[in-house]
Amino acid sequence: MTKTNNTYYLYQFFGNLVFWTAIPIITNIAGAQTKPLSYDVLKFIKESMLTIVISHFVIRGYIKKNTHHFNNKFIRYTLLVIFAAAFHSLCDVIIRYIFDQPLPDNNELVLNYGWFGLYMMALIVTSFIYGLWLVFYLGISSNRDKKILLQQLTEQRLTSLMNQINPHFLFNSLNTIRGMIYENQDKAAELITQLSGLFRYNLASDTKGFTSLAKELEVCQQYLAIEHIRLGERLRVELNTSQTSLAMKIPTMGLLTLVENAVKHGIANLTTGGIVTIKSQVVSDYLQIEVTNPYQQELVNSGTKLGLANLKQRIELMFKPAETLTQTSDNNMFKITINIPCEIVENG
Repeated sequence: MTKTNNTYYLYQFFGNLVFWTAIPIITNIAGAQTKPLSYDVLKFIKESMLTIVISHFVIRGYIKKNTHHFNNKFIRYTLLVIFAAAFHSLCDVIIRYIFDQPLPDNNELVLNYGWFGLYMMALIVTSFIYGLWLVFYLGISSNRDKKILLQQLTEQRLTSLMNQINPHFLFNSLNTIRGMIYENQDKAAELITQLSGLFRYNLASDTKGFTSLAKELEVCQQYLAIEHIRLGERLRVELNTSQTSLAMKIPTMGLLTLVENAVKHGIANLTTGGIVTIKSQVVSDYLQIEVTNPYQQELVNSGTKLGLANLKQRIELMFKPAETLTQTSDNNMFKITINIPCEIVENG
């Protein structure tokens, strides 16, 4: 919001600077005005200050309050522009009367048209100015509102997807514990303790849809500790992460989804187990994460594929590049690769 406000004030300042500087230049070139430079400077200050104050506090203030007295927007905005122009013209005439009347050289318009004629000329000119200002303001604010709405919808979709993650992970973990109860009750109790610690960590962490790779690795290590109790030496992990990649932004529980997928559909189905390889590096301003595991096609349970589908949607919403998540398989080795733009997480 601060950035939006700053942009608005910059538009106000530079718009008035260009407009009110151009008028005396054009009139001087056309030979319609032979006033000294000091007169042009004072006129610029007067007109630009009036325009900024009235456009901000009258037109923008009315639109912000959204107090609609008419259903027809065109009529409402037309009356708003006329009111602003009338107020500007009145202030302009009063200022001229106070400061310009003692100077006969600056009083030509008054002598030719009178104060009422001067007021009507100012009203016509300022009506055009405020009408133009309103068109630009409504166009810019409409574009801004669309962006804000799109961002809110994106955040809502991310929140909805995030809400699917914990139940999905919880159900899988509970199935793991259920299977261990009949095999080893002590290990089942230890699994519950590990799972409790993992969820305590998640509840204590930020509720944002993203985190750093370093924090995500901590979550993965807790999950792998749970699975190691169940699988023992069948589960081995090889970690190869560059120091630069650890500070990069990734979707919360994104790497965990890949690791869980590797264990559930790969290692757990193999009698001899295997190695889950986690690799991360920065390549050409992109964070590249690879998770590789052995698998046996005929033993893979297709499942709901909720985790990977969820992750792909979240990556697309957060980063919007093409081909962010790819899957390849060769010689009974399955690999999932994530490519997302590099973005450092502050204090991550």
